[in-house]
Amino acid sequence: MRNSLDALNPPSSKVSEFINLPFIEESIMVGGNEELLSSIDQISLINGWTPKAKIMFHSGKNDDIVPHFNTLNAYNNFKEAGADVILYEYNGDHYTPDLDYLTTTIKDFGKLSRQK
Repeated sequence: MRNSLDALNPPSSKVSEFINLPFIEESIMVGGNEELLSSIDQISLINGWTPKAKIMFHSGKNDDIVPHFNTLNAYNNFKEAGADVILYEYNGDHYTPDLDYLTTTIKDFGKLSRQK
């Protein structure tokens, strides 16, 4: 590790390279956790829930803290559910688009305040 933030980074952007999916699937099915999984699915903030306010996602295409595919999945699910959602995609990682993010957020908040 170079610094403490490295502990937050997965070793790969491919989930299959750092999570043992067969182990997890077997544990869930053999462990009798169907009720737990059903409960988790029912309280999901992504599945079956449509936000009432505008959502603005900002994502670095090479983000190594919050993988870009997570943001894309949330954006696509909310869009499909009929949410008022915007996706801003930036070249770079988690930190490099900080000025673009800040500028865009200030403009968007200004638009929101004029809508009231």
